[in-house]
Amino acid sequence: MEEEINLLDYIKVIRKWKDFMIFFTAATVVLTVLICLIMPWTYSAETTLLIPQQSKSGIESMVAISSMMTGSTINVPTDISTSLLGRTTNFSDILKSKTLAEMIVDGLNIRKYYPGRSRGGLVAFIQRKIKIKEQKGLLKVSVEDRDPRLASDIANYSIIALDEFNKKGNMQFAKRLKIFIRDQLAMAKVDLSEAEEKLKKFETQGQMVKLSEKEILLARLMRDVKVQEAIYTMLLQEYEKSRIDEAKEELFFEVLDPATPPKAPYRPRPLLYSFFALIIGTLTSTVLAFFFEHLENLGISIPQVEYGREIKWRDLKKHWMM
Repeated sequence: MEEEINLLDYIKVIRKWKDFMIFFTAATVVLTVLICLIMPWTYSAETTLLIPQQSKSGIESMVAISSMMTGSTINVPTDISTSLLGRTTNFSDILKSKTLAEMIVDGLNIRKYYPGRSRGGLVAFIQRKIKIKEQKGLLKVSVEDRDPRLASDIANYSIIALDEFNKKGNMQFAKRLKIFIRDQLAMAKVDLSEAEEKLKKFETQGQMVKLSEKEILLARLMRDVKVQEAIYTMLLQEYEKSRIDEAKEELFFEVLDPATPPKAPYRPRPLLYSFFALIIGTLTSTVLAFFFEHLENLGISIPQVEYGREIKWRDLKKHWMM
């Protein structure tokens, strides 16, 4: 019975203050819509890339063979050792880099759209605009701007700039790799000649060695010759491959979905914001209604306004002064 009474009390409070609650909620929604209309609209354009799995270089096998069978490894310079043993590229860092932002600023003539900014300010501005989201094998690049066409242009051109950056880096890497393999090939040729010479010399002078020792030494020398032949052959293959890689255009990624100018704004969203304003306005007006009712129960008079007619502030002031 007590719960029913309390429920009826709540209903009475809501019915008593329903005009205020409706007015307050409607005002909240209208104000939200007005703010959305006044706010500058921002559009978001997105492009999606497929990042292929990059294969490891065959030189890794040479390093392993050299290490396990002869006890000495190919001397790989530190600046290309990581690339030689499975080259990877962090596209996210490149897309957020200052270098790529400068390419976008110059390539799209961004100063034309934002004439009041310095070049350095525009570069930092573009860096902030580009958002990266990584998923399994996919890279999503999104850009927000007040101009939907410019947003899609920046998103698409960032991929063009990324491709140019990688091609340039690949050419430089292929050139360094070719020089490195060429030097290693010359050294391997000398090592192979020395191993063959030792085997030939042993075969002609091995009669002075005991039979058991002769078999062991012969097997060791033949093994060294085979290892050096394998290393030389693989280096020769890698050298020819590096000459081809230096000239070809490597595919680093594939564009699945290029960016297009968005039709609807990304921010603000009047319908969504109005829905939230409706919920917030309803909850807030309900809390205020019970608060006003509590004040009246304490003897504090609350001005009652007829929301269907024009509000006369002098009447409110007079009421509060009573």
